[in-house]
Formats: sequence, structure tokens, C-alpha cells
Amino acid sequence: MKSRFLVSLLLLLLAAYPCSATITSATVWDVRPTTGSNLNGACFDSTIANAGTDYSQQATAQLSLSDMATTGVTTTVTSVTGGFTAAMIGNCLRIDSGTNWTLGWYQITARTDTNTITVDRAPTSAAGVSGTGKVGGSTKSINGQATTTLNTSTAMQAGNTIYVKNEAWNEAVVLSGAGTLILPRILEGYNTTHGDAPTGSNRPHNNRAAAGTQALNISGAYWQFKHLWISNAGTRGFDNSTTSGALLVNVRSSTNGTIGFDIGGQTSLVNCEADTNTQTGVTITATPALVYASYIHGNTTNGIDSGGFAPTIIGNIITANAANGINNPGSYTIIIGNTINGNTGATTDGIGNGNSNTTGGTVVMNNILANNGRDGARWGASAAAAWFDYNDYYLNAGVPRTSVPTGASDVTTNPTFTNSGSGDFSIGTPLRNLGFPGTFPASTSIGHMDIGAVQSGQGAITQGACHRTVQ
Repeated sequence: MKSRFLVSLLLLLLAAYPCSATITSATVWDVRPTTGSNLNGACFDSTIANAGTDYSQQATAQLSLSDMATTGVTTTVTSVTGGFTAAMIGNCLRIDSGTNWTLGWYQITARTDTNTITVDRAPTSAAGVSGTGKVGGSTKSINGQATTTLNTSTAMQAGNTIYVKNEAWNEAVVLSGAGTLILPRILEGYNTTHGDAPTGSNRPHNNRAAAGTQALNISGAYWQFKHLWISNAGTRGFDNSTTSGALLVNVRSSTNGTIGFDIGGQTSLVNCEADTNTQTGVTITATPALVYASYIHGNTTNGIDSGGFAPTIIGNIITANAANGINNPGSYTIIIGNTINGNTGATTDGIGNGNSNTTGGTVVMNNILANNGRDGARWGASAAAAWFDYNDYYLNAGVPRTSVPTGASDVTTNPTFTNSGSGDFSIGTPLRNLGFPGTFPASTSIGHMDIGAVQSGQGAITQGACHRTVQ
């Protein structure tokens, strides 16, 4: 008897407060920094049953109403003016004013007729009147709404993607909500259509025009950032130094007041660019961290500052920075296959560790360390516990190595860059096929790696009597 009473009470409570639903994890948002409106619906989920047309991918709203009403705490929304269509299912309705309305975004889950829809949760705390809102249309910003921004808990959810269109953009973006390992939150730029993966100047460019805050300030874990350009922030361009779990792909951070990328642990930079920042290109504040296949150049201090931590730094071009190419790596750092060239200054090294950090487990191999202002690699104390080999030390102003072991397969060869002054660090023949691994254990397989970041793809060259073969 008691259990039946409790079940009945629970059902009554659920019926009385139909507000536990929220924006779904498969929802996508559209931001158009110039042509959008912060009053628009801005989001869509194609997985909702009977989902219709994605009206978020347009600058203007599909429907605007000012007479929406509810009969109480209910998910049914009505309008005498009407205009609701079946194609609006899956789109978001943004409420921006009205009596007893909770302002924010709501997803349309069903349509009864032109005057009646169902939304994902109750939008009013009592009978709602004079509700003003819009269905469809892109929003103008991430944090610029007068109430209930995309950063609030009832808006963007784990698994959601915000697409930002390539339009003039200047916004201090703050992202405190967290994704999960399975459902990261994604901020992705596009040029003309969602998913078109723009590069160069076709990426959305958040130009902060020397404003005093970060361009992207992230305190929530498990975010992904793709195809963006951020610049001219008064402080750091990208900052997730207090959190973890970010992935950045094809993101440029340039001409910022301090650091280009200030990254926390479990963060990966892939195919990114950090250039002309007033301080460091990339600062690492925790590990594990990965910097891979990125271009780090022209920064006023270090290219990458490891902060004594142990990042993995593979396949990058690190050049023309005014201090060390890679600074202060700690034990267990992995530095493989980079081109570290022309980092200038009388005390500037390709790889510099002036803090005498221990080197146990550190691996430094297949790197070009050339034309730097002092040494190719320099440690404040012996780096005998590290493995240094298969590196090219060429024409550094000081010596090839200070307190760094000489590898049996090291070379001091001109890499013959195609045009390093114009950013083309592809190599000529001298360093081709000299990298590790060559022959694998037990001689079962033979690899053909070049030294440096830019691989020729030529492999081993053999010369026959009447023909030339590229293996």
C-alpha cells in the first residue's frame, strides 16, 4: 500500500513539473556574428522525431510572435496569430519576454496545428501571456544575449556543436560548460556551409581589436575547436589553462597581447598556427599535452614554453621566434620530427633547458636544429638520461650541443630548405631517408623517414642501370 502511494506521488510530481527535459545532445547551433540576431531560435536537432527543416542556417527568423501563451506549467505553447508548421519540428524557439516566461531556448518536439506546438520543457512558471519569441534564424554571438546566453546550463549541452560563420567577429567568448569524453562540446568555424573545413582567411576570424580579455576563455572540460582564427586579444588568444581535455584543429592564434595558446592538460593542438604574439606562441601549464604538425613562428619570446612539464611535440615547424624554439622541457618530454630553425637572439637555442630539469625518459630525435641564435640544444645540467639521436645540427651560432649527448646517427648537414624565408621548409636530398626508424628490430621491416617536420615522401632512392626507382 505504501509503495503504491509513493509511486502515485511520484507520477503526480512528474506531471506537475514537466520541466526536466533540456536541449538535446545532438543539437547544432548557428552563429553569424554580423548578420544574425541574438533574439533568434538559432538551433536544430535533426534526430528529433519528425524533424523538419533546419531554419537556424539562415540570418533571419522563420517565424516571429508576440502573443504566445500557456495555461500553466506545461509544455504546450499556443499563439492566436499562429504560423507554426510541421517543418519547424526540431527547431528552437527563443523566448525573450513575457509574463511568467522563463527566457531562453526551447526545442519544438511536436506541432498540433498552426496555433499550437509542444516544446521540450515547460517555458513558464505559471500561466504565460504575451510571450515574445522567434523560431529559426542564426544568433549573433555566443555570449552576447541579454539573458540566457549559449554558455548557460539550459542552452548548449554536452554533445552540441556551435557553427560560426565566416563574418566580421569581435567577441570575448567565455565557455564554462563542460562536455564529456563521449560527448565533447564543439566550436567549429565554417565559410559557406556547415562542415566545409575552411583554411586561411576563409576561417571565421575573432579579431579582438586589442580588447583587454582573451578571445577564447575556456573553463569547462572536453571541448573541441576547429577551423578558427583568433587575434589581437589584449591578453591571451586561447586560454584553457585552468581546465583540461581540449582538442584544437586548424586554429590560428596571432598578434595577441601575451600568449597565443595557453593550454592545460589533456589538450592537443593539431595543425594549428601560433604567430606574432607578444609573448610565447604556446605555453603548456599541465600534461599530457600534444603539439602536432603546427606552425609556430615570429613570437616575441619562446615558440613553445613547456613550463617544466612533459608534452609531446611532433612534426612542427618552429621558427623565427625571439627566444628558444622549445623552452624548459621536463622529464619524459617527447620531441620528434620537428624543424626548429632560425630562432634568434644571442642566448636563444633551438631547444633550451636553462632550469636544469631532469631528463629521465626524454626522447629527442629526427629534428632539424639549424640557424638558431646560440646552440642547437642546450641543457643547464647533464641530459645524459635522455635519448638524443638522428638530429641535424646545422649552422647554429654557438655549438651544436651543450650538456646534451651526441647521438651515433646525428648529422651536421645543410637541410637545403626550398625557401625558408617564405615559409617553405621542405628539404632537399641531404636529409632524406636519414631518420629513425630505418630498419625495425629483427630486420623484418625497413622504414624511410626524413629528418625534420616536412617529409619529402620520396623514400629510399635506388639507381638501376636503365631506370630509377622510388621505394
